[in-house]
Formats: sequence, C-alpha cells, structure tokens
Amino acid sequence: MDTTHPLSLHLPAALYERIRDAATRSDQPVESVLVESLALLFGEPAIDWDQLAATLETLSDAQLWALVYRRQSWITGGRLRDLSAQGRHVPLSFEEQAELAALIDEVDRVMLLHSRALLVLQQRGH
Repeated sequence: MDTTHPLSLHLPAALYERIRDAATRSDQPVESVLVESLALLFGEPAIDWDQLAATLETLSDAQLWALVYRRQSWITGGRLRDLSAQGRHVPLSFEEQAELAALIDEVDRVMLLHSRALLVLQQRGH
C-alpha cells in the first residue's frame, strides 16, 4: 500500500467551491478530487488512461487544465529521444523496438486526451 502524508491547506473560498462542485458531480470526496488533480498535474505514473478518458466529462475545469498542461516525465522523454536517436544509427533490438512503440503509444494517448480535454473546456465556455 502506498504511503500517504497528511496535509492541511487553506484554499480560497471560490476555489474550494469549484473543487466541491467537481466532487459532487463525480460523486467523490473532495480529497479524492484534489489527489486526482495533483496526480494529473505532477505526472502520477500509474494513471489509468482508459478510465480517465471514459470519465473526462466529469472532471472539474481545474483537472482538465491540469491534464492539458501535463507533460511527459523527464525519464520518459529522455528514453524516447535516446531510442529514436539510436534507431537512426543502428537497428534496435526487439525489446528496444517494443519499448519505443510503447512510449510512442503513451505520447499519442496523452495527446489525444489533451485534445479531448480542450474540447470539453471549449464546450464549457473556456
């Protein structure tokens, strides 16, 4: 089980109301909405992309913006660049080809989610 750390926050009333509204719409506790938002923003490695895509419309605007601005991790980006560069000079092994394909799939999935999140935000008047 993952270790958790207690945290006390003082949120502006308007922000708290938006978070609480998102929690109500998604039938989740406020704490869950905050944890999910922070995981999206800071790149939680164990995001269930399929579940996220299925529930995109229930996310708060803050969560959607976090998804839009989320970037791939330095490790993922570096490995993708390394494998791509290596593949231009020498043939990649089967394992490296599979790893490169998985990294490209992840980038594509994130880009699609960025686009869908922007569409939902646009439909909400942003």
